[in-house]
Amino acid sequence: MVLLALLGLGAGTAQAQTAPTSSSASPPTATGEVAPVVLSPFSVSGDQDKGYQAANTLAGSRLNTKLSETPASVSVFTEEFLKDLGATGLAQVLEYGVNSNADFNAVTTAPSFFYLDGGLLNDVRVNNRGLAGSKTIDFLETTLPTDTYNTGRFEVSSGPNSVLFGFGAAGGIINAQTRLADLRRTSAKFTGTVSSWNGYRAEADLNIVALKDRLGVRVMGVHDETDTWRRYADRRTDRWTVVGGFKPFKTTTLTALYESGELSLPSDRPYNRIDALSFWWRQGRPTVDNTSFGTGVSTVQNSLGIRGTGVRNIVTNDGTSIFARSIGANGVVYQSASIYEAGVVSGVPTQRLDPSGTYATLLPSAPRADGLPYAPYSINYYGPEARRKNDISRKFFRLEQKLGADGFLELAFNEEAGHGFANQLSGSFSLYGDPNLFLPNPDGTPTRVTNPNAGKLYVEQVGYFNFEDTVNRVARATASWKVDLGRWWGEHRLAGMVEQSAQNYRTGQGPQILVNSASGAPILNAAAPENAQNYLYRRNYVTTGAPETYIPASRFDTRPITYGGATYKPRLVFSSGTPGSQRAIESMMVATQSRFLDGRLIATGGLRRDQVDIVPLLAARLGATDPRVMSGERLLNEYGFAGEDTALARSYDFTTYTAGAVVKVTNWFSAFYNQSNNNGAPQTTRRILPDVTFPPPPEGLGRDYGAMLSFFDGRIFARMTAYHTASKNDPTVRDNSFILAHRRIITAYRDAGLITQAEADTRFINAYLGDFLSDLDTKGYKFELKANPTKNWTITAAYSYTKLERSNLGREWYPWFADQKAYYSKFPSSLITTANIPVSTEISQIETGVENLFALNKLGYNNRPHKANVFTRYSFDTALLKNFFIGGGARWQTKNVLQRDLVGFDALGKDVLGKTLYGPEIFNLDALIGYSTKLKSGPLGAGTNLRVQLNIANLLDNTDPQIIRLNRVDGGYWRVVPREPRSFRVSVTLGF
Repeated sequence: MVLLALLGLGAGTAQAQTAPTSSSASPPTATGEVAPVVLSPFSVSGDQDKGYQAANTLAGSRLNTKLSETPASVSVFTEEFLKDLGATGLAQVLEYGVNSNADFNAVTTAPSFFYLDGGLLNDVRVNNRGLAGSKTIDFLETTLPTDTYNTGRFEVSSGPNSVLFGFGAAGGIINAQTRLADLRRTSAKFTGTVSSWNGYRAEADLNIVALKDRLGVRVMGVHDETDTWRRYADRRTDRWTVVGGFKPFKTTTLTALYESGELSLPSDRPYNRIDALSFWWRQGRPTVDNTSFGTGVSTVQNSLGIRGTGVRNIVTNDGTSIFARSIGANGVVYQSASIYEAGVVSGVPTQRLDPSGTYATLLPSAPRADGLPYAPYSINYYGPEARRKNDISRKFFRLEQKLGADGFLELAFNEEAGHGFANQLSGSFSLYGDPNLFLPNPDGTPTRVTNPNAGKLYVEQVGYFNFEDTVNRVARATASWKVDLGRWWGEHRLAGMVEQSAQNYRTGQGPQILVNSASGAPILNAAAPENAQNYLYRRNYVTTGAPETYIPASRFDTRPITYGGATYKPRLVFSSGTPGSQRAIESMMVATQSRFLDGRLIATGGLRRDQVDIVPLLAARLGATDPRVMSGERLLNEYGFAGEDTALARSYDFTTYTAGAVVKVTNWFSAFYNQSNNNGAPQTTRRILPDVTFPPPPEGLGRDYGAMLSFFDGRIFARMTAYHTASKNDPTVRDNSFILAHRRIITAYRDAGLITQAEADTRFINAYLGDFLSDLDTKGYKFELKANPTKNWTITAAYSYTKLERSNLGREWYPWFADQKAYYSKFPSSLITTANIPVSTEISQIETGVENLFALNKLGYNNRPHKANVFTRYSFDTALLKNFFIGGGARWQTKNVLQRDLVGFDALGKDVLGKTLYGPEIFNLDALIGYSTKLKSGPLGAGTNLRVQLNIANLLDNTDPQIIRLNRVDGGYWRVVPREPRSFRVSVTLGF
């Protein structure tokens, strides 16, 4: 706010100049004659964009190229479009992409709960052509969130493109182009916005020219806050950017930029509470003497609809301490069960869930006739304490030097840093009922105590933290030279680049546990502080029928916790896991853009080499002499940073290419072809058999071809593309139940004295997490139209079809498991494992379970084959409607692939799969109306540009959720993306 106030003061001294118009189809504004800016071939300005139609791009070949002469598939969202859409971030823009959308991480059987906001630092993950995409800012790799307050336009390059990014995702990139200082004119622009759910946003953009055409500075800032439509999910953003431009000589341009920002966002699971009580509810919500069932904790008591909780340390919102133990009947605590849980005989078939053993099913989102508690989507059930905070910064410097008449040199350096910390929650996301008449005595004796909350509903979860620190540095030198060899030999723009980049990434996470207040020792398992036996569960008894109370108890509760005569306190500890990595890349690239036959044939090509070194960081348990333990910073045996994991360090040498051509058959018809590949970073959090090491780097392959149509001097431009894009070595299918069964088998051999502990240790492969390699393949076609049919009308429209398939799944698993079966055959198959079943049964369940998993994942999960959208604006220039404009958009996507119907099991227990199940279609309408003029007089001053705009999103107020996955049993939802209700946004912009 201070920044905006200062900018407001600066506006008073700013010289009133005419603001530039970006389109002949813009709402009426004044125009001014401005000398064109001579750009390097590595820069693109939006000054030539008209309405929603962009003129040039760097996204095809790293060289400034007309879109009509670019063989790569590139789509541009202009500044005019962003303004009309009312977009503030990338997720809104992606809704109108040709074949792009926010990535819900939904292409596997188990989409994670980060699928809405992308992650801790990253604001949104990108999906393009059904595959993961990458984000860049000014064509530099980024993990920082994007905001339109300093963005001139977005460019989408679909498919792999080695010239742009030899090292990236196969789906392509979405680049945000930062607005720079304009050395031609002084100007100021202020925008205030109010929106639904107490939303408020203030933007300032002040451009000051100190020496015309030589020295200028631009300052941009934003303050944005809103409660959002979901309770406990308020958001706040404060960011500012200062960028300077200096031309010490006519052929030299220096640019320097600094950005800083603070973001406060919710930690959010974007769905509602999970059903863990429907069977108990159906049975009449019985309360029981919980000692009558003995010490068993895992079996559901079918007549009552309850099951044991196991070992848990629980503190309730009223201060009651519950220490559930599985030894001795007086220590057992029970909880309600749903009709979907494995082992429940409740009229619903007992089946597996891909194949974890229970069926997570969301509660109904509205009241039902049977009175089962409901949980609407309009609440963030993590509650108000679950927050994530991001601090971000960026430094950028660039020197552009013209060399003679035909050469350019560019030197650039970029550094971005981000720190994110999140208070999250772990444990079940379920709503439970408490059936216990009695509770274990907190003094540790067998004497039970009465449960004051018997029969009530509750939620309980474990406090959890997560942090990310990342620093990216890039130094780049790029040069180009134009050579004209005449009509027959053509005109050629040759480019070369050398680049060095380094990324340091640190991360950590862990739960809140109970430790002895005096000794600091964990309550049950001192050898592994992060073990679930030490977790502190915060239980909140809720008000039935009041979903806003279905949030966890406060993790900041300071009331004393006693057990067995000792006092305990909460503490956050680090879990195991890779604490980060260091990456260094040295790149070289050569590219050419050649024009033959008086520009009727344009050929582009590029060759790139990336030498990549990746060193993961290591976490290890800390000993008693470690300074962090001695100082009390960490607990004994807690995980801590232990340096570089040189054993897993890897080096890669990639050579990739891009080749394409455009043939102008007539003045209005062109044909194009483009082929390219690229490589990506191996996922250092994944491990692959048989060596339990990093997966191989993913490889992207792409081929595009089609036609372009241009009419009425380019005012109507259409591009029709057929494509085939593949991503090889994808490691995102994960299920650890099979490796756990393998470890139980090895444990049985050890316990029977058949193998030594040392041999068992070599067979356990504890670092393996259940990851499987596969290939993803997409084929399809798309159509895009960008047009300014008249000076008052601008429009963008797109249609796409995509077929997504997964193949070669688990190719590394089969030889590994064949070796294990040969090993198993040396020992008796009748031995009983800790799962209380014979080894022979474990082996058969591993085989059938893996086959079930692979069969399910061969689907193109969440793919919506057909997508279409249109957005338009018309400006009136006559009669009473002069200076008004109206517009809006429509978005449609066909049904998404959810899963296969499970119709039964064969003799070996393998799933028998039926028809493919689909979710609902998506159809949304957005509306736009506004008024724009240049004031002739008044308190704001003559010459002031005024724009008032109303945006209505989701005009039809369609609130049906986007279904990501069903529970595969009874039609219940498992993963959804809630739909934001109809919302209003009013903005007022003043330009000087």
